[in-house]
Amino acid sequence: MKHRLNWSAVLFLATFIFFLGISAGFATQITEHQAETEQGALPDTWTYDPVAGTLGHCNSPWVLRVVAEGTNLTVSGIASLPAEPAPLPLGDPVGGGFVIKEIGESAFAWEYKIAGDLVVPDSVTHIRDFAFCCSVEHEKSGTLTLGNNVIYIGKQSFDRNNFRGDLTIPNSVVTIDMYAFTSNFSRKKGNYGRFSLGSGLRSIGECAFSGCDGLVGNLILPEGVLSIGPLAFYGCFGLFSVTVPASVSAIGSGVFFEPVDLKHVIYEGRYPVSVGTGLYDYSHSVTSYVYAAHADSWQAHVESGSLVAGDAIWQGNPIRLCDALFNPLTVTLDARGGILDASRVHAVRTDLPYGFLPIPSREGFIFGGWWKEDEDTASPVVPPTMVMAQTNHTLAAHWYTPAAPGHWIYSPTSQTLCHSDITWVLQVATEDGIHLTIVSVVTEPPIPTLLPLSAPVAGGYVISSIADDAFYMCQKLSGLLIIPNTVTSIGAQAFSYSESLDGPLVVSGSVTNIGVWALQLGNVESMIFLGEFPPVCGSVFGWSATYYIPSVHAAGWNPHVANGPVEAGNATWLGRPIRLLEGSGLTTRHTSVPVPYAWLSGYAGLVTNGDFESAAWGDPDRDGMATWAEYVAGTDPTNDTSVFSVTIDAGRNVHWLPDLTPDCAYTIDGMADLRDSVWGPTNAASRFFRVRVERRQP
Repeated sequence: MKHRLNWSAVLFLATFIFFLGISAGFATQITEHQAETEQGALPDTWTYDPVAGTLGHCNSPWVLRVVAEGTNLTVSGIASLPAEPAPLPLGDPVGGGFVIKEIGESAFAWEYKIAGDLVVPDSVTHIRDFAFCCSVEHEKSGTLTLGNNVIYIGKQSFDRNNFRGDLTIPNSVVTIDMYAFTSNFSRKKGNYGRFSLGSGLRSIGECAFSGCDGLVGNLILPEGVLSIGPLAFYGCFGLFSVTVPASVSAIGSGVFFEPVDLKHVIYEGRYPVSVGTGLYDYSHSVTSYVYAAHADSWQAHVESGSLVAGDAIWQGNPIRLCDALFNPLTVTLDARGGILDASRVHAVRTDLPYGFLPIPSREGFIFGGWWKEDEDTASPVVPPTMVMAQTNHTLAAHWYTPAAPGHWIYSPTSQTLCHSDITWVLQVATEDGIHLTIVSVVTEPPIPTLLPLSAPVAGGYVISSIADDAFYMCQKLSGLLIIPNTVTSIGAQAFSYSESLDGPLVVSGSVTNIGVWALQLGNVESMIFLGEFPPVCGSVFGWSATYYIPSVHAAGWNPHVANGPVEAGNATWLGRPIRLLEGSGLTTRHTSVPVPYAWLSGYAGLVTNGDFESAAWGDPDRDGMATWAEYVAGTDPTNDTSVFSVTIDAGRNVHWLPDLTPDCAYTIDGMADLRDSVWGPTNAASRFFRVRVERRQP
């Protein structure tokens, strides 16, 4: 017993010494690290070098040129650029009590080396002309956050940077100079952000927000704004309404030029001292509104009619009195078991659209939109839905239980279609209870995503038509779009200006009616029409597309094309090339090997519903090889006796059929024993062989 105790004591002592040694070493490491930190720069900070006149960052390749006035620094240029586009951490602090006070003229201009989100720190008061003009790598752009003390935003200061997300102008900003934000927040890049202007704003320069077509909703210009420059909101397609305060005394020409979604402009004061021409050029759907108290000042400028009589025309569009309209209300959002990160209370106005409301989440459910409280038979509230209530009210979340994977589920109560796997909820209508017409989008995914219209609808329902404007300007459509062979009609502007959609677009042969501008798409390069020429066909489609048709239908298309026939290879339709599908270079995108559409079309019945991707993944002859693999091997995907075969002759020569040399490359691997784990080059010991086939890409 005594011996065992002594042995235990020795073990304990050794263990204690071991851990003591570790503890001592750990303490030494901490002490050394602390000393190093105290002597050097803190993590994620800038360090000012007064001798070189530069700012260097401890964790970033950017080195900036600066000019100091006391502890205030003005960034004047770039001393050293990153080799590749990289985040610019302007929001990080500067050591030694220094602060970045201004971003100087052309400081980062024309370098295209900024990537990701850009944060302008609260210490900055002035962003000078061209400061960030053309400074962001477009394919790596992020959001823009402006500090809360910025006073001046210079001309072209953020021009052509393709920023994404929301744009919030802080209350501190007084002046936004000309072209300050031109060509940012683009719908073509999938942007769909909110737009708000701070209370301190006094001047908006010429073309300040031109081309920001991905900023959407109801825009309220703050009281105190004095002037709005020409074309300030040119091409801001997504604005539903604009409120112009009584403080505005000057409005430049074409200020709302080409306002695609704009329907209401409310002027809260008397007629401004100076108003340009063509405020609403290229739009005949805008109505201006003024208050009766100021009607006399406006009546003198109307082009025809009377404000009192309700038939006045101004700037080529109707102008009306609005005293009984646009009352401010609050709407409360009831998530009904969901989680809502944003505020539950939102300001709205009667007779204007609700605009974009936040989206809640709920585990195990799919959000089906906001609905009027306790009115399950009413239509859901979507961004363009007009506020008809005259009092404060509540909208309640509608939730769906997911359907079987890869299916749509139809709710007769709410008249919606909800997809099981992707956050698409569509408003639909039906006359016979079976055939569904897609009317509009209720809820869309947070990022551009596939719209699987060809997926089946659970319960035997059928998507039979797509209504006018159903997906108009929807920026969450991406990739391949198939109009399934259950659809007979595509309404006017059904998919127009959905600029995130890049195709291909496949229109099944069942479609007989295509409305005007139904497929006005700028980024879809390939449109495939699988049927005869539609009896009813609109006049405008994709302005960058090439059209493709199967040769079997060429005779029916030829009377409608120019420079025909299509078979000759020079034909155009609606000003764009039209070619035979069999001669196209179109291939599948999501298979292990790109499979030509023409090859798939060569087998009768292989492609159904216009879905080339699914056809390439299928195994119609049930021989265990997917169709894309049969393409590689050169076998017939519809014939189970057509297989890739390999033989070895008496001279140990390996043969295979079919042999598609030179279109395919063949590699023979060997193995001495099947229990080996690795195949390798053949040698004298090889007793087992395999042949690998690789399609050469044209």
